[in-house]
Amino acid sequence: MTAWGPNTAEKKYFCIYDNTLIFVFLSFFFFFFLVSWVYFPHFILAQH
Repeated sequence: MTAWGPNTAEKKYFCIYDNTLIFVFLSFFFFFFLVSWVYFPHFILAQH
């Protein structure tokens, strides 16, 4: 696989698309981790 070819822009577009999906997935996972890290101690303290 080389950089030359008629579908170079297409490969670049799919690479950007994959990176965007990975970024969205990581940001969603980080948001879920942050919410769980903030709310789980309150939930555990409310149980006791």
